Amino acid sequence: MPRPTVRLRVAGPQGLADLTGPTACEIMDALERQAVLDRLGPDPLRADADPARFIDAVRRSRTTIGALLMNQKIVAGIGNIYRAELLFRARLDPFVPGRDLSTGTLEEMWEDLVALMTYGARTGRIVTTQPEHRDLEARIVERSRGTRQNGDEDPDAVSRERSFYVYHRQTLPCRLCGTTVRSTDLAARTVFWCPRCQSVRSRRANWTREHPAAPWALTRGAAAQEAA
Repeated sequence: MPRPTVRLRVAGPQGLADLTGPTACEIMDALERQAVLDRLGPDPLRADADPARFIDAVRRSRTTIGALLMNQKIVAGIGNIYRAELLFRARLDPFVPGRDLSTGTLEEMWEDLVALMTYGARTGRIVTTQPEHRDLEARIVERSRGTRQNGDEDPDAVSRERSFYVYHRQTLPCRLCGTTVRSTDLAARTVFWCPRCQSVRSRRANWTREHPAAPWALTRGAAAQEAA
């Protein structure tokens, strides 16, 4: 049974997707739908997406990067998990103003996001951890009903305990440095971050260059190797 906050469930033979707690949930005609699409920022899953729109919008704003990533007019498709995990992988404090970030930092974040979201679209699962990090502190703080993803019953799938660096890991040690992961409210959702790994910076940290997602996220048929 869906939880009380579910407003829409789409189910098929391979799995299901729940729309949980949306700001708006409406039935629209074609013109209304197009008007909504026209307001969206670039979508990392689209081949014709223009990352310059994302970069320019962020760099013009005094709003924190943690809030901007949840604004669908800035970039389309990011939810709370991708926000927290993208910022961890960028080694970036969620409260840095967008205008303080360099173009290089944002370009690297976009490239990382494309790989991570492509993996999610292909597998139906959100996984952001590098394969070599997945067995480090492989725990999350479960909600009362647990954090569920499509394919949880698949023995070859990366388990949710191994899938995230900081999401739902508040009060637990960071996988990489051992510092306690923190959480607070930001842009009407809970943001999670490691105060040691993620710093107030303007330039890119090069972490994703050293630990790129593309080799495992963009390679089909790598699931068994990732789960091993």
